[in-house]
Amino acid sequence: MKNKALYQYFFIPLLTWWCLFVLMSCSSQPKESRIPAVMEQTIRQIYQRQEVDLFKDISQEEILPYFNADGLRVLANDYWGFEVNSDVEVFVCRDVQQKEVPFWLVQDDFHKTTDTVRNENVNYEVWRKVFQKGKVQLGINGFDRHRYVYFVVVKALDNKKSLQITPIWPKEQDVNPVKIGSVIYHDWEELTLTALPDYFEGGYILPTIRGRSREAHLIGAFRHTDYPATSQPDQLIRTWTGDPKTSLDISWRTGIEVASCSVAYWQQGLQDTMTVQANEMVIHDVLLANDPDIKRFQVSLTSLKAGTTYGFRILSGVTESPAYTFTTDSGDDNFEFGWFGDIHNDGRWGHLFPRWKQMFPNAKFYLQVGDLVNTGLYRDHWDQLLHAGRLLFDHSPFMAVPGNHDSQEGLFPAMYLNYLKYPHNGPHKETKGLSYHFVYGNTLFLMLDAVTISVEDQKQWVEYVLKASVERFKIAVFHFPPHTSESTYTDIIQVWEPLFRKYKVDLVLNGHFHYYHRTAPKSTSSDSPVYVMSVGTKKKGENVKAKTGEVAVHQGYLYQHVKINGETLYFTSVDSLGTKIDEFELIKID
Repeated sequence: MKNKALYQYFFIPLLTWWCLFVLMSCSSQPKESRIPAVMEQTIRQIYQRQEVDLFKDISQEEILPYFNADGLRVLANDYWGFEVNSDVEVFVCRDVQQKEVPFWLVQDDFHKTTDTVRNENVNYEVWRKVFQKGKVQLGINGFDRHRYVYFVVVKALDNKKSLQITPIWPKEQDVNPVKIGSVIYHDWEELTLTALPDYFEGGYILPTIRGRSREAHLIGAFRHTDYPATSQPDQLIRTWTGDPKTSLDISWRTGIEVASCSVAYWQQGLQDTMTVQANEMVIHDVLLANDPDIKRFQVSLTSLKAGTTYGFRILSGVTESPAYTFTTDSGDDNFEFGWFGDIHNDGRWGHLFPRWKQMFPNAKFYLQVGDLVNTGLYRDHWDQLLHAGRLLFDHSPFMAVPGNHDSQEGLFPAMYLNYLKYPHNGPHKETKGLSYHFVYGNTLFLMLDAVTISVEDQKQWVEYVLKASVERFKIAVFHFPPHTSESTYTDIIQVWEPLFRKYKVDLVLNGHFHYYHRTAPKSTSSDSPVYVMSVGTKKKGENVKAKTGEVAVHQGYLYQHVKINGETLYFTSVDSLGTKIDEFELIKID
């Protein structure tokens, strides 16, 4: 799927909404929409009445009585709003496969026509209504989380007038002339209109994102976690927001009842102990029936000594965790790290990690190229990931970039950012911690979000970081692979790859497709980096192809290990049994 800066249109407004409904603790709701408050109030009442099980299989008709008259008005009007400067026809284009018609369409006197609109995957029926000049307010997509949400076409009744459409909610909206080839969903731009009625001519399409199906989800919506929070700290994650030579970030989870936590830490061999009070964040996932509210605590240990071993404990009330240790980066040119492709909260990945750890015990940290979980908005999926990988997360720094599953259907990856604290040195203030860079030893790690932020919007920042780098090795990490047989990521090839060549990036690490692929190693006559794609979960797909000099292996559950020794980079990939499937080395002499 081609990428664009979706946050300009939907990420930031929907982040605000999603914060209120599922993910984060926010102080105020957006003035334009009361849906989040209405939904959360209703869901909490369902918990109080102990009626969660009724929603496994329930109809829209049975759901409506759970809302009062004001709540129903909100659901019927606050989902989508815009203002028009003349009388218009509004066409709601709804997937014919959606089982139930949203209640407000009939209630608000929309008329179902006999016409359809089509794209490659979906037939949409067309509902029509005339609105007078002023506000147009539309309702929810339904309670069923039907992924192909409705979209809207607007046309002036008087074709001689210049139609102006001013967004109300979401705050930023695209308004484009409707035609064959029009984009429907910003999160799937290849899925365009292939057929439409003649009377749409002269109208305007308002694209949307499929993630909006979640805004009023109730049918089959409630989930359970196998690993609910308790008063005991767990789910440790180590990251860096600062220099690995002088800092370490530590975060963990507790139940909502825990008032405060701190970390006591000390330099090994010395008696002095320092204590740092932890910052806390309440994370809501209101549809997680047995654990809707938790806390995560986080500390940044700074002003540490390079190449030094420290110990620490987490203090929570009268309890304390076991002692952990870590060693800061010495800045030496010799170090090792591991990395994984897509994991998708797969428990088997976690079961295999001890074998890989035993084979390669000297990894200082681990990288991950996105799709850590299957559904980034579901906290139970993060519970599965962190439980499966607890041997890694408890003891090693973990640096990742988001994949398309971590953000999910055009929504902002807010849960990802709740868990993973990374440097705020990226290209956009709205997306801190998504694209960033850090240095370990003699190597620059350029961590790129290829999902939330457009490739073009990051071009200037990427060049700035690469141009300023004095490190011997340069490694870029992002989700979408530009050089596999399935790849459609021409924007990466056209925008980023010339910069990688110009500034001599050595290695590019990718995921997304579920097998192993590597381009030919660099030669003295080529400035192209080596591109490696891998997968940490099970394999997918068929017809894996490799060009001459490339390597393609149709396997899942793979681990990659990189050892840097001065001017030489050694790369190894092994499978679930520890069998080597690929290896190469790069030598870089100044």
